[in-house]
Amino acid sequence: MKVSLEWLSDYVELPADATPARLAHDLTLKTVEVEGYTEVDGDVVLEIDNKSLTNRPDLWGHYGIAREFAVIYDRPLAELPAAPRVPRGERIVGRLDPALCGRYSATRFTVDGSLPTPAVVRDRLTRIGELTVNLCVDLSNYVMFAVGQPTHVYDEDRVRLPLSAGFADGPGGLDLLTGRAVDVVAGMPVVRDADGVVAAAGVMGGASSAITAASRRFVLEAASFRAGPVRKSVQRTGVRTEASARYEKELDTQRVDAAVGLFLHLLTTAAPDAELVAAQDVVVRPTVRERIEVGLPFIERRIGTRLPDKEVLGILGALGFECGIADGVLRAVAPTWRSTGDVSLPHDVVEEIARVHGYDRLPAVRPRSRSTRCARSTASRSAAWCASSSPGAVV
Repeated sequence: MKVSLEWLSDYVELPADATPARLAHDLTLKTVEVEGYTEVDGDVVLEIDNKSLTNRPDLWGHYGIAREFAVIYDRPLAELPAAPRVPRGERIVGRLDPALCGRYSATRFTVDGSLPTPAVVRDRLTRIGELTVNLCVDLSNYVMFAVGQPTHVYDEDRVRLPLSAGFADGPGGLDLLTGRAVDVVAGMPVVRDADGVVAAAGVMGGASSAITAASRRFVLEAASFRAGPVRKSVQRTGVRTEASARYEKELDTQRVDAAVGLFLHLLTTAAPDAELVAAQDVVVRPTVRERIEVGLPFIERRIGTRLPDKEVLGILGALGFECGIADGVLRAVAPTWRSTGDVSLPHDVVEEIARVHGYDRLPAVRPRSRSTRCARSTASRSAAWCASSSPGAVV
């Protein structure tokens, strides 16, 4: 994954004297592996090893990386823009299968689709290797790379609402946005309109509802698709996208708010005449925050030293945990973006504390071992003698 330092600066103020090499080193030491960095058009782009992000769905966007830098350098993290008020609509969202979809938000809006993409959005996407297409597609991609939550925009005049999310009932076909045709089989996760399949859920939209420069009416989708079905769909179709890569890590349902808020903020900033017509948001199964209790002696044994309670609470608080210490027990409530399989056990909490404190600051203890001399058996001595008597043997 590529991360722009200029983009990060929207969310956290990095140390003025920090070189790219130092930033890469500190992030590698405490969070994820930075493989290298490149200077692009006056910006610096970090190249992060995707394997080190496998269990951290919160880091698949600039905002998550910015949060880590804020913790590392003890800097405040800027809040994301809130969504403008949108009138509540009906029959925009249809049936949702809870085995596939935990939340589905759909917002109808109008805008001149031929308007140019803001230069800052276009330039930042280009620096991380993404092609720009048009205003709505570019804003959708920008939001995904900002907060890690995929979104999709449909041409409202090319779909028949409501939109539903579930599993295909039988065989069919779907032409994707890229022009590739995939077979739709029973059990494949899909998004449907009132007439049929319009997208491979969590992977890619269909060409039949694609937006163009002539489009004027749109529907913004921001959904929480479950990791398992999306992963199976990717394996079966052989189509892996930036969106599916994120859904496969299991995203929290609350991240939809960040995505919708940022998209609508960018949209109304770039096009003040845009009209936010109506929105419908259906939460089927919200992400529940994990609650973990850890004894302080357990933390001390695992880390190798007793850290001050203030430091422990400060580290976890900066990472988004709600926590307190009483009667020698740390009680922590993980944020939703760490509660989809990432943090659930006492060992996970210990790891968070240790990595931010700094593995290089932990005391080094020389391992101890005892050895006792034991006599070799007669059989062993005989075997050794026979081996030494053999031609060319070395004992």
